[in-house]
Amino acid sequence: MRVARSTLLADVLRPGLVLVFNGTKHPIVLPTFDERTLPLRRELGALRNEMDKLQELKNVADTAAEKVRAVTATAHGMRGPAEANGRAVLLPVRWIARAQHASRLMWGGFFGLCAQWGLMMRLTWYEYSWDVMEPIAYFISFGTRANTRRGCGATRPLSPGAARLRWCARRRQARASWATCSTW
Repeated sequence: MRVARSTLLADVLRPGLVLVFNGTKHPIVLPTFDERTLPLRRELGALRNEMDKLQELKNVADTAAEKVRAVTATAHGMRGPAEANGRAVLLPVRWIARAQHASRLMWGGFFGLCAQWGLMMRLTWYEYSWDVMEPIAYFISFGTRANTRRGCGATRPLSPGAARLRWCARRRQARASWATCSTW
């Protein structure tokens, strides 16, 4: 058999392959699959043993962490569980209250904008005409946009989640400064 670049490797490396050079036959003996993978299987076995030991250590640490979390939760008035990465996590009551307040604040802003939009539609289509309401709508919309940017800051993202986190951080800072005030 002659070999060219287009010859498949599977055709060349088949059992019983014999190379002939200048009339001399050279038999090629290929190792079996088990012989080729023996070093990898040995390494895999060692890694499995090491992983089993690490898994046992992780289970012990998880059990200890659950016990500490349960004791800490009852001592510090925590409520839960909340889901984080598929695992139950206990959250302090004050964090939950702040997040709920921030959520109410965000929904209040949304409903306020909806009410503004409805009022502008009512005034434009039923009470006055567009000729009267156009400048009013412009200035009200501009004012709403300016207040939104002022509230969220020029360099901060404007997503509701980011605004909620900033609001919680400001409240936390305000409470910390009130606690350290010497006039209290």
